[in-house]
Amino acid sequence: MAVAPVGRHMHVVIAGGAYGGLSTALNLLRLSSPGNTISELLDGEARIPHGKPQYVPDYANDKRSPANKRTHRGQMRLDAHTLLSTIKKPKITIIEARDGYYHQVGTPLAHTSSSYTSRPWINYSDFHELSDPNVTVVRGTVEKVDLGSKIVKYSDGSAGNHKTIRDLDYDYLVIATGLRRMWPVVLLAMEKKQYEKDSQQFIKKIENCRNGVIVVGGGAIGIETAAEIKHQHPTIPVTLVHSRKRLLSSEPLSSEFQQTVLDLLRQQGVSVVLGHRVIKSVETITNKHQNGISNIHLDDGTALSADMVINANKGAKPATEFLPEDVLDENGFVKVASTGQLSGAQPGCSSVFALGDVVSSSEGIKLASTAIRAGRGVAMNIASCMMANQPGVVSYHARQMDIAIPNDTLKIVVGGTAAAYAQGKFTFGVDVRKKIFGDDVALSRGLRALGVIMAE
Repeated sequence: MAVAPVGRHMHVVIAGGAYGGLSTALNLLRLSSPGNTISELLDGEARIPHGKPQYVPDYANDKRSPANKRTHRGQMRLDAHTLLSTIKKPKITIIEARDGYYHQVGTPLAHTSSSYTSRPWINYSDFHELSDPNVTVVRGTVEKVDLGSKIVKYSDGSAGNHKTIRDLDYDYLVIATGLRRMWPVVLLAMEKKQYEKDSQQFIKKIENCRNGVIVVGGGAIGIETAAEIKHQHPTIPVTLVHSRKRLLSSEPLSSEFQQTVLDLLRQQGVSVVLGHRVIKSVETITNKHQNGISNIHLDDGTALSADMVINANKGAKPATEFLPEDVLDENGFVKVASTGQLSGAQPGCSSVFALGDVVSSSEGIKLASTAIRAGRGVAMNIASCMMANQPGVVSYHARQMDIAIPNDTLKIVVGGTAAAYAQGKFTFGVDVRKKIFGDDVALSRGLRALGVIMAE
C-alpha cells in the first residue's frame, strides 16, 4: 500500500532561467519524481516516465560529478535509499525576463549566420518537463530579496511596459541571474520574435561593412566574434585589437595555447593587433546614404577605420544588485560556501544558493557546462535540506555536498576550427570543432547535459 507524501509543498524560487537555473529546476523535478531515488539519478539509471523530452542523464561520463559516489572534493553522496518523493513535491517558480532558454555560447554564430539565428532560443513552453503543474515560469526581473523574511520582490514583465512589483515567499532561493554584457556580445531582446529580428538586422549591417569590422577585446568572446564574422563573411576585413601582448590574457592558460589560438585566428584571415589599448573611438557619418565610419585611436598613435566597431572588452557585471551588500564581494559577485549556500552571517543565508557566473571565485574559467553541473549539485543540496526539514520525516540529517567549481578548462570556436584546453594539455583543428561543437555550437550537447531531448 502506497504511503501518502508528508509535510507541505515547499517553495523553491529560481532567479534566472539559463544554464544553471534551468539545470537546478529540472533536477529538482527529477529528484521528486515517483520511483527516482537520489542514487539512481546519480548513477544515471532514472528515466522520466512521461512524454518528450525524456531524461537521459550523463552523470556516468562526468568525472567531476558525484557519479563515483562522491563529489569532486571527495565528500559523501546523499543517502542512496532516500526518496525525495516521500515528501510532497516542491513548488518551483522560475523568474526570468526572457520568454525562453537561450544558448549564449551560440551568440557569435547567431549574430553572423541567418540560418542559425532561430536555433539557440528555445521557448520555455517547449520544455515538456516545465509543464508540470508544480512549476511556474514568470516573466520578470528580481528587484530585491529580504533574506530574513524570505521574500523576493520582482517586477512583473508579462504586461510589457506596465510593470507591477510583486512578492513571492520562498523556502529556498537560487540565484542564477548571470552577467550583464553589452549588445551585440549578448542579445537585448526578451522575446524570441524580437531577438530574431534584431539578429537578422545585425547580420545585414555586417554584410554592408565594406570597410571592415573591428573587434576590441582578446578574450574568448572577442576571439569567437571576430573569427565567426570572418568565417561567415570572408570578403569583409576583420581586425581584432587587444591591449595585452597575448590573447586570453586574463585566463589561467599556458602561453603555448594562447599562441595557438592567435595562430588559428590569423589563419582564419583575421588581422590581430596586440599590446595596444584603444584610447578613443569616434564615429563619423558622411551622409545619410552611407554607413557610419568608426575611427579608433590606439595608445601608440595608430588610427584604424571600419564600418563597425564591436566592443567585446567591456567588463561584464553580475546581476546581483537586488541582494544585500554584505553577501557580495567588492565587485558584486555572490560569496558562497562550498555547498553553494550564501556565506553571510545574517539569518536566511543557509536557504539561499548561488551558482554560475554570479559566484565570487578566483579559481578556473566559468563555463556553461560548469553551471549545469552546479545546478545538479544545488538541486541535490536543496532536496537534502527539504528532507531534513519536513514535518513527519524522521531519522534524516541534511548532508550537503560540495558544488562543482570552475577549473582550468576552455573550449573555444575559432571560425571553421576550434581549440580545447584542459589540465595543461590542448588540442585544436577542424576535427576538434566538429567533435566538441558539432554543427550547432554545442547547443545539442548543452541540452543533453541538461538531460533534455527536444522533440523533432
